[in-house]
Amino acid sequence: MRVDAHPRRLLAYVNDELVIDTDAKIINEWRLRRDWDGRVGVIALTMDEPGAAARFTQFDIYADNQEP
Repeated sequence: MRVDAHPRRLLAYVNDELVIDTDAKIINEWRLRRDWDGRVGVIALTMDEPGAAARFTQFDIYADNQEP
């Protein structure tokens, strides 16, 4: 899984296939929340694989978080 975080967009790929594409609207909604610290988490799951485990990754979205 590969995740590309841009200031107003989040893209996630599984085996080079785009599976998540957020638009500016959802990122802007997060940015307006006072309790949001600028981090996004992604959980990657593997189906039907012996011994598979979930992996959680958290990373920063570099955005111009301005005070309201």
